[in-house]
Amino acid sequence: MAATTTCRIAHAIVKALDEPYCVRTTTDLSDVAGVACSTFRMWCRASDVHPRDVVYFAQALWAISMASRLGASPRDLLAFAEKRTLDRFEARSGTLGDGSSAVSLRDFCARQHLVEHRYIVAETRRLIAARSSGPGRSGTGA
Repeated sequence: MAATTTCRIAHAIVKALDEPYCVRTTTDLSDVAGVACSTFRMWCRASDVHPRDVVYFAQALWAISMASRLGASPRDLLAFAEKRTLDRFEARSGTLGDGSSAVSLRDFCARQHLVEHRYIVAETRRLIAARSSGPGRSGTGA
């Protein structure tokens, strides 16, 4: 069952990349996945990851993905009211870049500290790569 839940979590993360807003809660991410929040939390429990860490991972990937599309800094796209909160988020998640150099989704996945479950990260990377190589898609650095 854990392999199935890791795939479901990865699919939810990748679906969140297409949202016009950054997912902020487990409810937001479960809505993107099309399931109840309790179901999403059960997937996380079965995969031995904390749901909040999955949300943080999705937030960082969304910011990096949107930044590459908009030519902005990922730090500027995350909705944190205080710089200290953003700094703590970045310290937990791995670098989002300094604004002068772009961080690719692949590099971020390799350096992040949020989701240590290698299958979720690997499946997320695979889905991002498949998405970016699909018809009519521009590359997103997967």
